[in-house]
Amino acid sequence: MVGEERIDWDVVFKALASTTRRELLRYLTRTRTATISEVKRALLDVDTSSNDDLLQVDIELIHVHLPTLTDAELVTVDTERETIELSPGAERLLKEASISRLLETDRPTPRDPGGRRTIADN
Repeated sequence: MVGEERIDWDVVFKALASTTRRELLRYLTRTRTATISEVKRALLDVDTSSNDDLLQVDIELIHVHLPTLTDAELVTVDTERETIELSPGAERLLKEASISRLLETDRPTPRDPGGRRTIADN
């Protein structure tokens, strides 16, 4: 997806559609690598959660979120060490997204035909 090949944006946007997956990626941008247990704790307040909540997060993480992020090549999972790592492709994508945000500030401000500011200017 994000290597030297073309980016499959449908897969990336599907992966980013989930708040849980975005939070997991935010966490990994700070740590770069984490154990599955660390990620679970980051996603759920362990002190105030029931065992049922913990089990549900565990099931969704292993069977839904990690496979989706792996398919999008945003993370790599080492099942033997039980670690999750932000992939080089994800780092490249994040870097490109940051650059594109910077480029957005260089665009001219949209104006209506009379030269007045538009709602988009705000």
